[in-house]
Amino acid sequence: MLETLAAVERIVREVGRELAGRQAAEPLAAATAEEARAAFEALDRPAALLLRERLTELRPRAGWLDDEWAREVPGAGEWWLCDATDGAVQYLSALPQWAVTVTLLRDGAPPWRWCTLRSPVPRTARWPAAAPG
Repeated sequence: MLETLAAVERIVREVGRELAGRQAAEPLAAATAEEARAAFEALDRPAALLLRERLTELRPRAGWLDDEWAREVPGAGEWWLCDATDGAVQYLSALPQWAVTVTLLRDGAPPWRWCTLRSPVPRTARWPAAAPG
């Protein structure tokens, strides 16, 4: 499992670098919520697809939970629960308080003590210290 964790860290860093490189220096000037949503989708969608591609290569049998707000998760098997741009408002506001979040759920619970979180700006990360026990 530690090899998986190291691979997830590399993937999350890659996606975070991509997003950080595309983040505007100034807040988004959107006149409507629809404009803001469209601008965010244009940035988030490629990052989410890259995250999904890399994590699927890593654990091809793991499923995907597409609703990051889901209250229930499958009780069996492995499932990815991810948010490529966690902190969308901050990201669009040119603020550093956003992150790439990834959690692998196994049989309804994360196999690590907490989720993988990478905030490319200001380059902070939280990784599980050890497998649960």
